[in-house]
Amino acid sequence: MSMSGYGHTGRHHHYATFGPVAQAVSGLTYISGLPDKPPAGWGWSYMDDTGGMYGAMCALTGLYHRNMTGQGQHIDLSQMVASVPLNGPALLDFTVNGRGSRRPGYPPGNRAHWPGTPLVNNYRGPTVAPHNAYRTHPGEYNDWCVIVCHTDEEWQRLVQVMGAPSWASSPKFATAIGRLQHQEELDEHVETWSMTFGKYELTERCQAAGVRALPVQSAEDRVKHDPQLRHREMYLEMEHPALGRHKVQNAPFKLSETPASNHLPSPLIGQHTKEIVEGLLGYSHEELRAGFDDGTFWPTKRARFPYMEEMLQ
Repeated sequence: MSMSGYGHTGRHHHYATFGPVAQAVSGLTYISGLPDKPPAGWGWSYMDDTGGMYGAMCALTGLYHRNMTGQGQHIDLSQMVASVPLNGPALLDFTVNGRGSRRPGYPPGNRAHWPGTPLVNNYRGPTVAPHNAYRTHPGEYNDWCVIVCHTDEEWQRLVQVMGAPSWASSPKFATAIGRLQHQEELDEHVETWSMTFGKYELTERCQAAGVRALPVQSAEDRVKHDPQLRHREMYLEMEHPALGRHKVQNAPFKLSETPASNHLPSPLIGQHTKEIVEGLLGYSHEELRAGFDDGTFWPTKRARFPYMEEMLQ
């Protein structure tokens, strides 16, 4: 299993990547952002994680082939190419509809549809309104809640949560088409109401009524304030030999018979060289020491860390 930025063949196989640049060349950056604004890109290295997940799936595919045929094979995975399929709807929109990704009013930001563009799917399935991130009390940088009503029935539920205000009974808001045509006014009304609650209280009120709503959460929110992530043990405290005791991300899935949990901190540079060389590869301790002396396992002109010296004793 070989994983690289551009793959191991082709004129650009030597190109180096990491998440953000792979996202840019794949097209993900181009279709991200607010309407009629320059591409916003992705703030984090999404493809670093996704590239690893593709690698795991590829390895499982190779193992399946091995189990079925008894034959092994080499898998060549490109981080950049693995991100291209994530643009599938944009590809179909170009090849089938002849529309480019940059056009007036697109991308739609937090809305499923933006005024001034045709009432088409816009990559997100049937267009719906309300479908946006709304400010909540007290209106600071991190005070937002996303609310989505996929059907007229869900919209009526939201109306009841809002206390059935008179403006919501207007015929122009009765159907999805009407709400799409009057999204500016609709969002102003919804946000006037949402600003009267904190994002967590607003979420509870909406969810209790069957309205899809969740708070926009910062890293601090997720680690300190999210009760569901706490219940799922998504963040565990762990002692790191250099950094001390901090919370780290746990496995995001639950296995009923073989529970998975992160139990070791991220390794220091070369911390496990002895275990790999002597344990997995079967070399002697003398050969390990020789590999350090001749530069095989560590540059001869670079000082060794104290734990490496302990390893070689």
